Amino acid sequence: MSIQISNPLKRSLSLIFGLILGINSLWLISQGQRHFGVLLPIFISVALVLYALLFSNIQRWKQHSRFRTWFWNSLWAGFLLWMISVVVFFAYIVKSL
Repeated sequence: MSIQISNPLKRSLSLIFGLILGINSLWLISQGQRHFGVLLPIFISVALVLYALLFSNIQRWKQHSRFRTWFWNSLWAGFLLWMISVVVFFAYIVKSL
């Protein structure tokens, strides 16, 4: 079972979350925070904004081979696993308080 989200919604959500994540990270950097937990979200925000802006090109690129589709889906799966680990980590921190 897979959830299908419309292309304009994917693009909009990617752009919105990418910008929010990037602005938050830049604000933290301006406050003197410079570590992996601040820098990684900047790279993720750039990737999300580029995904939103280059969506049509990425879709055309994926259509040329099964390997490209598999590779692209693997990138999203890795990102999803990372997000789940972040949520679990934050839940552990909150529970420990």
